[in-house]
Amino acid sequence: MSDHVESDAHAENPQSCHVHVVPVKVLVGVFLALVALTVVTVEAAKFDTGSLDVIVSMAIATAKATLVVFIFMHLWYDKPLNRLAFFFSIVFAAFFLCMILLDSHAYDDYVKGFQQDQAAIAAPAAAPAAAPDATPAADAPATDAPATDAKAAPEKKTEPEAKPAEK
Repeated sequence: MSDHVESDAHAENPQSCHVHVVPVKVLVGVFLALVALTVVTVEAAKFDTGSLDVIVSMAIATAKATLVVFIFMHLWYDKPLNRLAFFFSIVFAAFFLCMILLDSHAYDDYVKGFQQDQAAIAAPAAAPAAAPDATPAADAPATDAPATDAKAAPEKKTEPEAKPAEK
């Protein structure tokens, strides 16, 4: 027998050597849930839900992030105070986001005016110039001039006849 006493560096804090091993079945289940939520995200992007697009995407992303934080980062097995801090940080972030979004409709008139100005600027540039030898539209009034074919060969330009020089 030896009188040698082994010291533990963490003896003053027995909680510091807390190790939690998550069962493989739980990790595989969370992985499959994350894959399924990714598929749901991709499929949800294919549907036009209007203004709900952002809400649906954020809800799915929040669910995925919560799974990662609680299981892979072991918050589920941590002290309840840490879970409470995480919960309230999410609540406050959502609250501040909602407060910002409440103000978003205050500038609708300015945005619509800007969009109309941009459309008015772009409209003349987007209108193609009419070709002089183009065939008339179907609803255009009839004329006595013969219709021209746009693919026809151009006429040869002839120079005016030279006038005899006066002496």
